[in-house]
Amino acid sequence: MPMISYGSEISNNLSISLGSWMENYNNSQMNREGEMKKLEFNPYISVSYHKSLKNEFSFVPEIGYVFQRENEGIKKNIFYLRSDFTHPISQSFFARLGTSFITTMISSNGGEKELQNGDSTEIYYLPNETSYAYNQTLDIGLEYKGDDLNMRFTTYLFSLDDPQRQSINISLSLDFYLGKKENR
Repeated sequence: MPMISYGSEISNNLSISLGSWMENYNNSQMNREGEMKKLEFNPYISVSYHKSLKNEFSFVPEIGYVFQRENEGIKKNIFYLRSDFTHPISQSFFARLGTSFITTMISSNGGEKELQNGDSTEIYYLPNETSYAYNQTLDIGLEYKGDDLNMRFTTYLFSLDDPQRQSINISLSLDFYLGKKENR
């Protein structure tokens, strides 16, 4: 039956990723001493589909969610839709290149917050509404596919056309394929 065959093809090519999402790597100041943001743990989950193409290329659309974080009364949620192309560079390593559409949702209940500003402090106002930011990124990554372990490192490059606003997000993940080993 074609329907069952098609369904098993889909399930054999699905994967679930669990990992950490790091924003503004080495681009945001973390403290008064000027220390820049490095690695942090922000868990995310995603689902992707792997479609084989010609010449060992694969097309991999993916949908993901970075779990909500709350810091000083501000909540942040990130959703993304990405599409990558992969190509083997060895038996176990695959290069990834693609783009993502990232939606960042920020919300709070309003209020005031006193924060350090240079040598003094200032009152900053927290919005009492939800705002959205939409970005498209260039994604470059490397994937390792082992017998029992699959890992992925991806960089998301923001604002390539504006050097003043450029930033890099990074994700590290473990990928779990749902299909049979011989079909991967």
